[in-house]
Amino acid sequence: MRALTLALILSSVAATIAEDTRDAIERGNEHFQAGRYEEALVAYDQAADNNDESLKAELLHNRAAAQFKLGQIGEARELWVRAVPIRDASFEAQSRYNLGNCDYADALTALEAQDADKALERLDVAAKQYRQAIRLDPNLTNARANLELTHRLIEQIKENST
Repeated sequence: MRALTLALILSSVAATIAEDTRDAIERGNEHFQAGRYEEALVAYDQAADNNDESLKAELLHNRAAAQFKLGQIGEARELWVRAVPIRDASFEAQSRYNLGNCDYADALTALEAQDADKALERLDVAAKQYRQAIRLDPNLTNARANLELTHRLIEQIKENST
């Protein structure tokens, strides 16, 4: 009887944690949609504190997206790298696409600093990420579009270097 009571209590606690986690994620998503990325991060961090493994990939992705929007490219990249192996191929494709965006953003920063070599290096990495995303999900049109933009920028940099 005590074991059954304990199991019911644990089940109730787990359900409450899952509900609290889901609520925090929804709050974070609302903040994100409204452009309040700092507030979104706070809500996502609250959700992450509950250690709900079933939501780990979603939380990593959401936190990374908010950090990317805040210009915290390195931090966003780190979270997307951690998220890549957690779920299915479609999720990995989206993560690879986002990693490509991080590398593309780094390339633009390098161009602003007039470092064409570093920009080309980052663009090469971005192109690889976009190609991997397309391989995993051929319908990922944003990855195709960004791959095309990446190739155009590479050609433009090479033309300006000669």
